[in-house]
Amino acid sequence: MYLTGDKRTVILTWEWRIQIFIGIARGLWFLHTNPLEKLVHGDIKLANIVLTEKLEPKISDPILSNYKLKKTERMETTANDVFNFGVVLLQLLTGRKPESLFKEARNAIMKGGSISAMADPCLDGAYIVTEFRNVLSIAVQRTTPNEQERPNMEEVLQKLEETHILSLNFKFNCKNF
Repeated sequence: MYLTGDKRTVILTWEWRIQIFIGIARGLWFLHTNPLEKLVHGDIKLANIVLTEKLEPKISDPILSNYKLKKTERMETTANDVFNFGVVLLQLLTGRKPESLFKEARNAIMKGGSISAMADPCLDGAYIVTEFRNVLSIAVQRTTPNEQERPNMEEVLQKLEETHILSLNFKFNCKNF
């Protein structure tokens, strides 16, 4: 199942989306840090993310540029994967195409704009606001125009996992009161 283009696509809950974000980040991190051969995808976008029957993300259709480039070229290429991953996050968070998202997402994070206005209407308010804000912030940081300011995929994965763990701990503690 693809994340876009099919009217029969399942509406993804917030929990599924978080798992998909983490799964894609883990896949890109593996490509970028694989000790046998470091690779970059080169074309991360929603159309290249396939979901298994268990809704696990698989990265498909890679250009898979070989990592054996000069260090500056390698940074730019991995930075492009990071940027494109940020775009995928924004699209999955909002349910919209990326053209209008960058400025609106930055305003929501940097200037205290409306977070709820950014959420995908298909979520129907069924998301954890702090977790949504954190993931939106992660997406905004990944789509900064300055490539040197973009973190690597290990940092991205770590922030997504920390965000999700904090949310799970919060839910668990609330149930125990």
